[in-house]
Amino acid sequence: MNDLKNMTEKERIKTYVSKYLSYIENLDYEKAYNLLDDNFKQNYFKTIEEFETYAKNLYPDIIIVEYEEMQRQGKYFILYLNIVDALGEKETITQKFIVYELDYNDFIISFEVI
Repeated sequence: MNDLKNMTEKERIKTYVSKYLSYIENLDYEKAYNLLDDNFKQNYFKTIEEFETYAKNLYPDIIIVEYEEMQRQGKYFILYLNIVDALGEKETITQKFIVYELDYNDFIISFEVI
Protein backbone atom coordinates (compact mmCIF):
# COMPACT_ATOMS: atom_id res chain seq x y z
CA MET A 1 0.00 0.00 0.00
CA ASN A 2 2.78 2.46 0.87
CA ASP A 3 4.44 1.55 -2.41
CA LEU A 4 1.31 2.69 -4.23
CA LYS A 5 1.25 5.98 -2.32
CA ASN A 6 4.78 6.70 -3.48
CA MET A 7 3.99 5.99 -7.14
CA THR A 8 2.87 8.48 -9.74
CA GLU A 9 -0.69 8.21 -11.07
CA LYS A 10 0.62 6.61 -14.24
CA GLU A 11 2.63 4.00 -12.32
CA ARG A 12 -0.39 3.13 -10.16
CA ILE A 13 -2.71 2.73 -13.14
CA LYS A 14 -0.16 0.50 -14.88
CA THR A 15 0.10 -1.55 -11.68
CA TYR A 16 -3.67 -2.04 -11.58
CA VAL A 17 -3.91 -3.14 -15.22
CA SER A 18 -0.89 -5.41 -14.73
CA LYS A 19 -2.67 -7.02 -11.78
CA TYR A 20 -5.71 -7.70 -13.97
CA LEU A 21 -3.56 -9.18 -16.75
CA SER A 22 -1.56 -11.31 -14.31
CA TYR A 23 -4.82 -12.86 -13.08
CA ILE A 24 -5.69 -13.69 -16.71
CA GLU A 25 -2.23 -15.13 -17.33
CA ASN A 26 -2.50 -17.27 -14.18
CA LEU A 27 -5.97 -18.48 -15.22
CA ASP A 28 -7.52 -16.86 -12.16
CA TYR A 29 -10.52 -15.57 -14.08
CA GLU A 30 -12.65 -15.01 -11.00
CA LYS A 31 -10.17 -12.52 -9.51
CA ALA A 32 -9.88 -10.74 -12.87
CA TYR A 33 -13.68 -10.66 -13.22
CA ASN A 34 -14.04 -9.19 -9.73
CA LEU A 35 -11.91 -6.20 -10.77
CA LEU A 36 -14.37 -5.25 -13.49
CA ASP A 37 -16.96 -2.50 -13.20
CA ASP A 38 -20.43 -3.91 -12.43
CA ASN A 39 -22.16 -1.97 -15.25
CA PHE A 40 -19.48 -3.13 -17.66
CA LYS A 41 -20.04 -6.73 -16.62
CA GLN A 42 -23.80 -6.37 -17.10
CA ASN A 43 -23.27 -5.04 -20.63
CA TYR A 44 -20.63 -7.50 -21.80
CA PHE A 45 -20.10 -10.45 -19.45
CA LYS A 46 -23.17 -11.26 -17.40
CA THR A 47 -21.51 -14.43 -16.10
CA ILE A 48 -17.98 -15.35 -15.19
CA GLU A 49 -18.21 -18.15 -17.76
CA GLU A 50 -18.81 -15.63 -20.55
CA PHE A 51 -15.83 -13.61 -19.34
CA GLU A 52 -13.60 -16.69 -19.10
CA THR A 53 -14.46 -17.72 -22.67
CA TYR A 54 -13.69 -14.20 -23.90
CA ALA A 55 -10.37 -14.04 -22.05
CA LYS A 56 -9.24 -17.50 -23.19
CA ASN A 57 -9.96 -16.61 -26.82
CA LEU A 58 -8.41 -13.15 -26.78
CA TYR A 59 -5.39 -13.17 -24.53
CA PRO A 60 -2.22 -15.18 -25.10
CA ASP A 61 -0.94 -17.73 -22.58
CA ILE A 62 2.15 -15.66 -21.80
CA ILE A 63 1.56 -11.92 -21.98
CA ILE A 64 4.05 -9.17 -22.68
CA VAL A 65 2.62 -5.70 -22.10
CA GLU A 66 3.78 -2.65 -24.03
CA TYR A 67 2.29 0.52 -22.60
CA GLU A 68 1.47 3.16 -25.18
CA GLU A 69 -0.15 6.23 -23.66
CA MET A 70 -2.28 7.27 -20.74
CA GLN A 71 -4.84 10.05 -20.53
CA ARG A 72 -6.90 11.31 -17.67
CA GLN A 73 -10.49 12.32 -18.28
CA GLY A 74 -11.99 13.58 -15.05
CA LYS A 75 -12.02 10.70 -12.57
CA TYR A 76 -11.07 8.14 -15.22
CA PHE A 77 -7.69 7.03 -16.47
CA ILE A 78 -7.51 5.70 -20.01
CA LEU A 79 -4.55 3.49 -20.75
CA TYR A 80 -3.68 2.19 -24.20
CA LEU A 81 -1.48 -0.85 -24.44
CA ASN A 82 -0.30 -3.59 -26.74
CA ILE A 83 -0.64 -7.14 -25.54
CA VAL A 84 2.01 -9.28 -27.17
CA ASP A 85 2.11 -13.07 -27.19
CA ALA A 86 5.52 -14.07 -25.83
CA LEU A 87 5.19 -17.38 -27.70
CA GLY A 88 4.28 -15.70 -30.99
CA GLU A 89 1.13 -17.78 -31.44
CA LYS A 90 -1.40 -14.93 -31.41
CA GLU A 91 -1.46 -11.53 -33.06
CA THR A 92 -0.54 -8.49 -30.98
CA ILE A 93 -3.65 -6.85 -29.55
CA THR A 94 -4.02 -3.12 -28.98
CA GLN A 95 -6.54 -2.55 -26.23
CA LYS A 96 -7.87 0.44 -24.30
CA PHE A 97 -8.41 0.10 -20.56
CA ILE A 98 -10.43 2.50 -18.42
CA VAL A 99 -9.51 2.58 -14.74
CA TYR A 100 -11.41 4.33 -11.99
CA GLU A 101 -9.34 4.65 -8.82
CA LEU A 102 -11.45 5.00 -5.67
CA ASP A 103 -8.44 4.87 -3.35
CA TYR A 104 -5.01 3.26 -3.30
CA ASN A 105 -5.42 -0.33 -4.46
CA ASP A 106 -9.20 0.18 -4.65
CA PHE A 107 -10.12 0.44 -8.31
CA ILE A 108 -12.43 -0.82 -11.01
CA ILE A 109 -11.57 -1.61 -14.60
CA SER A 110 -13.38 -1.73 -17.87
CA PHE A 111 -11.89 -2.09 -21.32
CA GLU A 112 -12.51 -1.99 -25.03
CA VAL A 113 -14.13 -5.29 -25.91
CA ILE A 114 -12.53 -6.52 -29.12
